Amino acid sequence: MNKTGGIIGALASLFVAGAAIADRADDVSTVRELSTQRLDALLAGDFERAYHFTSPLYRQFASLDEHMQRIHGAKFWKAATVGAVSCEGKRCEIKVKLDYIMASNGQMSQTVLDEVWIEKNGKWWIYYSLR
Repeated sequence: MNKTGGIIGALASLFVAGAAIADRADDVSTVRELSTQRLDALLAGDFERAYHFTSPLYRQFASLDEHMQRIHGAKFWKAATVGAVSCEGKRCEIKVKLDYIMASNGQMSQTVLDEVWIEKNGKWWIYYSLR
């Protein structure tokens, strides 16, 4: 390979790597915003709006009422903050800091929730197992 070909190849590799990093940054930003919107809905008690952040496939098998049974503890949430977001391919993982009131004694407590978001057909959805 001549010197010019090597330089062009290296530049092309940098361009592709740069595009992948930019795409990942876009994914992180998108998923962070979607998670924040979903958490805001849950904190406001708008479980129907929060339900629409789940995938269409999930909604085919889990009704709103069934989903509300899964997230019934959200009624005790007082604050939620999206923390670290890491994405690889079509999957992002998020750490959410959650302040809530313990049902047993009314005391405030904190925990960290793990959220998984998946991309399907260009849209991001929070992942819930169908089990």
